[in-house]
Amino acid sequence: MATHKERLDDHDARLGQVEVALGLKPTEPKKSVLERKYEWAINHKGTSSVLAIILCGVSVLGAYWLNHRTEWWNHDVDERARAVLNEKDGVSETLHRVEQTVNRTEAKLETLEPFIHDVIQHQFDSAAKLSPSALKDRLPTIERLTAVAQNQGVKVGRTALSALGRNLRTVDPKAAGFWPTAAGFINYRSFVLLPVDSKKMSNLPNCTDSDPAPMNVAAVLAPDKITVNRALYQNCQITLDSERDDQRINSFLRMAQTAFITFGHCLVTYRGGKINLDLEWKSFTNVPYALDGKLGEGKVSFSGNSIEFADCLFDFSIPTAPSEQGQALTKSLLAQNTNTLTLPPPPSTH
Repeated sequence: MATHKERLDDHDARLGQVEVALGLKPTEPKKSVLERKYEWAINHKGTSSVLAIILCGVSVLGAYWLNHRTEWWNHDVDERARAVLNEKDGVSETLHRVEQTVNRTEAKLETLEPFIHDVIQHQFDSAAKLSPSALKDRLPTIERLTAVAQNQGVKVGRTALSALGRNLRTVDPKAAGFWPTAAGFINYRSFVLLPVDSKKMSNLPNCTDSDPAPMNVAAVLAPDKITVNRALYQNCQITLDSERDDQRINSFLRMAQTAFITFGHCLVTYRGGKINLDLEWKSFTNVPYALDGKLGEGKVSFSGNSIEFADCLFDFSIPTAPSEQGQALTKSLLAQNTNTLTLPPPPSTH
């Protein structure tokens, strides 16, 4: 028995035929075979399901291809690269030979290190015994010797360093190469005496970017005489011929609580310019005090070198004769062979 939908469709088709026959509706153009098959496929439940499955499959395959379309290319490239790397006398073999050569070279250098150290030590011992006139003629050699020793990380004995420093101080400073040699010697000696790795000091902050730790009383020697622990800068760097650094340090040296400053484990730079530091105290200054709950101020006599360096690394570069203050400083440091060095007062004190 026909369903209601089939009956309605049949009536609708008949009405359409009547409308066409009466001229109320134009005759529909005849459909092609493909159009009739397409309509049949769309309206038929079985073919609709098949088409849906096909479209779903195409979508899945398309997505997979989009996600993995470069894998074959990468695999091919990897295989070609592997073949080139592993071929005879190829890159891998070459790198392996280079690695073996480097390892053998390092082993040889390690074997030679004691010999290099002995040779450098012997050269320093010989230089320390030279007379001032003979040393004057060998200044470029001494400069190269200190540079090589520091570059190779060789630390010679203090005895030879002390003797060579004293002898250099007696050489005529007008001799060609004196100032670069003196600067190189000061740098190398600080490297030898430094108790830590000098490579860790290249990125230290500037000392004058902060205040030093203030002085404090070390001992009371008499009712009117005391010793103090100096104000302290640590783990920073200072440039001796920097106008900014000099002004900042002087501002502290002129205050009672920071009148004497020690630079501990610092990088000290000098490039041959003018040094404008207050290097010596020979005067009175007002010092505040508290007594029985009352605040007061009294005059105190300060004397001595205002600046000293303890366990510092020096970086001097003096290609030609430096300023007058720089000459006095350099010659004074040549004669000092301890871990704590003081800066001499200027030629004309204030």
